[in-house]
Amino acid sequence: MKRKIEQFIYPGKVKIISIPKRQLSPESEYPELIGLEGKIAAISGNSVGIIVDGKYNKHSQFGWYWFDSECIEKINKETLENFIREKAVDEGFLQDWYQNSVAQEQSPVWSDEHISEVNNDFYLIPKEDIDGKN
Repeated sequence: MKRKIEQFIYPGKVKIISIPKRQLSPESEYPELIGLEGKIAAISGNSVGIIVDGKYNKHSQFGWYWFDSECIEKINKETLENFIREKAVDEGFLQDWYQNSVAQEQSPVWSDEHISEVNNDFYLIPKEDIDGKN
């Protein structure tokens, strides 16, 4: 069976946690990439080429950004589960947000029972925790 190189590279998402150690120009966009996610596209020596979600490196033939391996971390199921648990809101937040932010005469009215049921069935994470938008 013939194997493709992609089978040997971690197929999941990675998160950029620091900038490369090499000298960066003052105009470099690398500092803005910290915290963003992407996928490994290639490995060359000690450098890892990353396709960063929503970004394109105009200085790279394929649009990849190059990092030292210690500049990235794998995003696995455990990482995602921990993030969800840290960011999920509780009943008190939902009661304050949905019950106190709308006039009582507006329809529909969220009751404590509605809030409790939603909170028991779903992990609710504010958009600002994901993309920084309110």
